Amino acid sequence: GDERSEAERARGTGALYSWIVVHRAFSPAFEADVPYAVGTVELDEGARMLGRVEAPGGGVPSLAAGLRVHVAFRDHSPRAYDSAPRPAPTRCAATRPPAARRTSSRRAKAVAEPALRAAITGVGFTDFSNDSGRSVLALAREACAAAIADAGLERADIDGTASFMLNDDSVPCLAVATALALGPQRLVLDLSLGGQAPCHLVGLAAQAVTTGQAKHVVVYRAMNGRSGARVGAMHFAGGGGAYRYPIGYEAYLMYIAMWARRFLVETGQSEEDLAAVVVAQREHALRNPRAIRRKPIARDEHLAMPYVVEPFRANDCTREVDGACAVVVSALDRARDLAHPPAVVRAAAYRA
Repeated sequence: GDERSEAERARGTGALYSWIVVHRAFSPAFEADVPYAVGTVELDEGARMLGRVEAPGGGVPSLAAGLRVHVAFRDHSPRAYDSAPRPAPTRCAATRPPAARRTSSRRAKAVAEPALRAAITGVGFTDFSNDSGRSVLALAREACAAAIADAGLERADIDGTASFMLNDDSVPCLAVATALALGPQRLVLDLSLGGQAPCHLVGLAAQAVTTGQAKHVVVYRAMNGRSGARVGAMHFAGGGGAYRYPIGYEAYLMYIAMWARRFLVETGQSEEDLAAVVVAQREHALRNPRAIRRKPIARDEHLAMPYVVEPFRANDCTREVDGACAVVVSALDRARDLAHPPAVVRAAAYRA
């Protein structure tokens, strides 16, 4: 097809696609601004952009999907946390109440990989704590060793390792393989990804053992996620940061909240449905001795809590901890002879 493109001057008007309201600043630079709203705006030309959303006289307007806005660019003085010059942040001003319109619902269609013949055969954990007092390598080694033993395998049987990290918050596979004194590795996967990576890595490991690239792959995640670098408050490299951080869109929780708000819009659900998830997760936690939050919570109790970043309250959010966990993924024909009935991986899909 024709890959040529032409610039089109935007009129600077559009509709609110999703939004968050920040009630707790993650950087001192924005403490005086709270509460403030950040929104994703779908311009009338079709492109989407990010910016603060303000009422004409200032402050947070009444927000709803489809709210008409116009875009204004304002000069920006660098905030205290960053002395580098930044582009002027975008601010989107609400102009009139939302037009009545239906929002489209788009679903991600996952295509299953055919004929995976793999299974999870072992699981290992460290303790989870606020301060492990140990290196990340030591945590990873313990969890992987426990998973290998749980599968009934010897360390020499492991011919693949897989893991991920975010902003170098973990340790690479070959370091862990060396600490465990594993044999030659036929598969090594070190990915730079976020929270969806464990499922993706299990899928990749399942493909590897199905196709004969490896026989047994240990997949792990290890981090001092509370006493060390915290994912929730990390700033990420890349050009997009120049447009996120100056407007106070600066924490991982905010990104998830923006997606969550759009999910609620498209499915017709509400924060009461989010509360139902919190209540159910606490019930599950009562049966999990490794869970951090094990006190039951009622729906009304949760909804009475203050927001952190709308639509999330504190109990909607994960608790960052120090620790490590690991699983062993094996070829299905070998898995049937191991210590436990295999947890078969029938399919895997990934979309970035």
